[in-house]
Amino acid sequence: MSELSSKIHLQDSVFEKTVLDNGVRILTEDLPHLKSVSLCIWVLSGSRIEEDSQSGISHFLEHMLFKGTLNRDTLQIAKEIDSVGGSFNACTSKESTSFYCRILSDDLPLGADVLTDMYLNSVFPEEEIEREKHVVCQEIRQLEDSPEDFVNELFNMRFWRGDSFGRPVIGSIDNILSFDRDTIINFKADNYRPSETIICAAGNLDHKKLVGHNR
Repeated sequence: MSELSSKIHLQDSVFEKTVLDNGVRILTEDLPHLKSVSLCIWVLSGSRIEEDSQSGISHFLEHMLFKGTLNRDTLQIAKEIDSVGGSFNACTSKESTSFYCRILSDDLPLGADVLTDMYLNSVFPEEEIEREKHVVCQEIRQLEDSPEDFVNELFNMRFWRGDSFGRPVIGSIDNILSFDRDTIINFKADNYRPSETIICAAGNLDHKKLVGHNR
């Protein structure tokens, strides 16, 4: 497969798309009047694709990508973005998982490096897995103690009865406690594929430079 690129001009914005040889799609909107960039790695892997025994693993994997890579430990991941005044976070839905940061334009290479390092090189330390299980289980308990949020989950479970779309994204305590390192690694290998990955950025940026960073 050869790399494909396209560009669209619309009013004051320039939209560009490049599909890398491995299938990763890179989409950007150049907004030259801004001083910052929002960057997101979007994976088409959410709770809807999970088996019953895997319920909650997409969300748990999202947490674990912040827990150390081959190049950075947990503190370094947080510190490098914070040190330049940036912010970053992640989100899991029924359809997808995303990891994103907002950073000054001059610091975009750093933001891209941190996010791609998390995506490609996470190591999933055993001690962090066990620690994060308690964090996620506490989130589940908090959800169940929040009537205005929990009623939505109950509605989905009844409306989509028997379908993975009806299960809570966050999963169940029993499932979370059952996950081990191999289960997490195998789920990531099966679902975090280049063809299911989209890199999006909007702000004051150079599309070609961002593409070059992700080749």
